[in-house]
Amino acid sequence: MNQRKDFKFLLQTVRYNSLNNSWLIWLDLLCPGRMPGQLNVLLAEAGVPYDKVLEMEEINDDLGGTDLVLVIGANDTINSAAEDDPNSIIAGMPVIRVWKADQVR
Repeated sequence: MNQRKDFKFLLQTVRYNSLNNSWLIWLDLLCPGRMPGQLNVLLAEAGVPYDKVLEMEEINDDLGGTDLVLVIGANDTINSAAEDDPNSIIAGMPVIRVWKADQVR
């Protein structure tokens, strides 16, 4: 799979259908095989405007009014247990509140 091609196709589909969109990159610095900024470059090469790439704090406020969130390669970063379960091993960890959107895929 060619990641650049896949992102470009996704972006073109979003634009063709005139969908309002924002992008978030959450990169755990301990994630093997990824370097800080690597995914930003991938999005830039696919033509995603920089002002559409948001930080977690920026996008979390908007997720309640979002129709669809597409999650690629995430686990703990989208787990509501970090906020809802004080006994969870990830309690207190910052998360992307995707569960507030109408659909998550």
